[in-house]
Amino acid sequence: MDRPLIGIGIITGTGFDDLKGLIDVFEGRRVDTPWGTVYVQEFEQGGVHLFHLNRHAAHAPLRDRKWRLPHYVDRDGNNRFLDPRPNIVALAKLGVRRILSATAVGTPQDLPVGSIVLPTDHRTPEFGILTLAGENSRAQFHQPKGKVFCGNPHGALVEALHQRGLVSCASGLLQITRGPGFESDADYEVLRREGVTIVGMHTAIPEAYCCHELGLCYTAAAIITDSLSHHPDQAEIERIGREVGRPLFGVLCDLAVTSAFPSPCTCTKHPVPGLLETLAA
Repeated sequence: MDRPLIGIGIITGTGFDDLKGLIDVFEGRRVDTPWGTVYVQEFEQGGVHLFHLNRHAAHAPLRDRKWRLPHYVDRDGNNRFLDPRPNIVALAKLGVRRILSATAVGTPQDLPVGSIVLPTDHRTPEFGILTLAGENSRAQFHQPKGKVFCGNPHGALVEALHQRGLVSCASGLLQITRGPGFESDADYEVLRREGVTIVGMHTAIPEAYCCHELGLCYTAAAIITDSLSHHPDQAEIERIGREVGRPLFGVLCDLAVTSAFPSPCTCTKHPVPGLLETLAA
């Protein structure tokens, strides 16, 4: 496939392995970054070149993929924290300027498991610092409060979700925690009273930071896999992510082909240590 001057990338996560069974023809690519090799899948839809990667599997061939949240296992069998820098940089090197992502979350509100929320704002967790541990480097940075996700094209995304019969909420305040579940019922009650809509691990936030610093647009759709009345195990979380993620992937593809995106991104930049410095070295 010829690479486009400006492409659109789709990032998936829990329960989503690859494009088999969804796309008839796609091509695998290896992209070298300062943090290691990333594996990306490229395909065409509606005359537009799209790129897909799974944030949990992009650092290893799919046949060798091993991961468990919130880590992935590298080829030497070492547990590694997910590092968004190589994924975002790999997509940027392929010409991607707009990224749509899907992530798994929990909810302390009266929202059904399997529904989709579009994160808008987030607040800093009590532990305050997010650690990125890549294969070759480490970085820490404080999470700012407020808007980190591109609002465009939220309206078109909500409409597309409804057309596909997927239950959606227009927006959500995202509280970052250590996982899509809750530490305790007391934690749930506090978050519910404070108006937090969804909770989840840190995957979408640093992806947004990296995108903004590189001038890329980033929109996220969050699949609710956990609630107070429904505490699934990891296998169940992956099942929900897979069942909802596959039709959501179709929506993201349609959105990529039909929607207008601002370029470059005009969101506030929150510097990610080691990103621009490493790329410039």
